Amino acid sequence: MKLLIMVLTVLLAAAVFTLEASKAHATSIEIHSIIFEDYEGNIYQKSYMAAGADLTNFDLPQGPERAGYQFVGWSAELPETMPSATLILEPVYVRNLQLNFQFN
Repeated sequence: MKLLIMVLTVLLAAAVFTLEASKAHATSIEIHSIIFEDYEGNIYQKSYMAAGADLTNFDLPQGPERAGYQFVGWSAELPETMPSATLILEPVYVRNLQLNFQFN
């Protein structure tokens, strides 16, 4: 019985040590957003990325449609890696020209 108590005590101590060592080596991951807005400031698309993640192959969404305008791109280029902050990109448009010709 004494031997069993001693073995259980050693196993318990080993388990506590393992848990404490695991907590000491744990790392946290910062998650931030890449938000694409429409022309009214509403969220058009939202993606979540870890800080430091590679963004070189991130696919930008198609621009939101706006009557009378042509989407030409987003307000900024994405960096190569995700910063430790939320990124908000707004659409950039040019107004469609309407040419009215009159022939006599």
